Amino acid sequence: MTVFSSLSFSADGSTANNTREKHPPFRLSFSANMFHDVNETDIMAALKVWILTVAKDLEIDVDPNPNIQPSITSMIKFAEKNHVSGFAALSTEILELSKHFTFDQIAVGENRGVFGDRYIVLVRADSGINSLEDLKGAAMIEYNSPHMSLGEIWLETELIENGLGKIETFFASSTQTTKPAQVVLPVFFGKKTACLITRDTFEIMGELNPQLGQQLRILEQSPMLITAGFVFIEQPENKGYRDEIIDAMGKLDQNTAGEQLLAMTQSSVIKALPISNMQKSFALIRKHRQLVASIAD
Repeated sequence: MTVFSSLSFSADGSTANNTREKHPPFRLSFSANMFHDVNETDIMAALKVWILTVAKDLEIDVDPNPNIQPSITSMIKFAEKNHVSGFAALSTEILELSKHFTFDQIAVGENRGVFGDRYIVLVRADSGINSLEDLKGAAMIEYNSPHMSLGEIWLETELIENGLGKIETFFASSTQTTKPAQVVLPVFFGKKTACLITRDTFEIMGELNPQLGQQLRILEQSPMLITAGFVFIEQPENKGYRDEIIDAMGKLDQNTAGEQLLAMTQSSVIKALPISNMQKSFALIRKHRQLVASIAD
C-alpha cells in the first residue's frame, strides 16, 4: 500500500514539502460487506479520486488507496499493523469493532431528509393478514442491500418476542434479491405473501407506480435505525486531519468525485453524528443475540 507522508498535492499532481504539523496519513479501512450489487472497482476509483482531491485542496497527508477487508478479523488485524483513522462498515460490524477501538463520531448518509433506515413488512391490502402471526408458513422475499443489514435482525427479534420462533422455521420460504422491483412486485401480483424492504425504497417505488401504495399495506414497521456508516477512531494526535476529512465528507455534493460517491451510496448528503446515535441499533443487535441464544438453550 502506498503511503503519502509529509507531502502535499499541487494542482498538477506533483508533490511538495508539507510545512504543517506532521501526523500519520489519514487512512480508512472498508468492509467488503458495504458493497452489494455495486461495482467495487468503480466505487474504489471514485473514493481514490475524491480523497486525492481533498488531500490536494487541504494539503493533508492521506493514503489514497482504500483498503477493503473481507471480515472483522482481517479489519482488526490490518488496523493493528497500520495507522487507521476509521472504518466504513455495517452496524453489526461497528459493534464488534467498538470492542477493540474507541469511536466518537459516525458519518452517515441522508436519504429524503432522514439519517438511517426504517424497515417494513408489506402484504397485499386484500390479503386478510393482520399480524405477523398470520404469516406462519408464508412465502417471504427480502430486499438485499447494505441498507438492509439490520432487516432480518429486526424482523426475527419481533418474531421471537411474539413467540413465533426464528425466520427459518416460521416462514415456509425466505429468499432475497438485490432488485427492489423483484421484492415488491411478487407480493403485488400475489406470487409471494409478504416482503421485507426499507420504507424509503418502497415510497420511491410508490411515487413511480401509485398502484403499489394502493394495493400493498404495511403490516409491521421498525424504528429508524442506522445500518452502516463511516466510524472514526478517537485519536487526539491525529484529530486535525480527521476533522478536516469529516468536514469534507459533508461537502461531497460540491465536486464531481463527491457527487459520484453520493450517487453510488444512494445518499443526498453525508453528515457526521456523535457515536451515541448508534445506541438504538446496538441495542437491537444485542437483544436479537440474547433472544436467539435463549431459544437455543
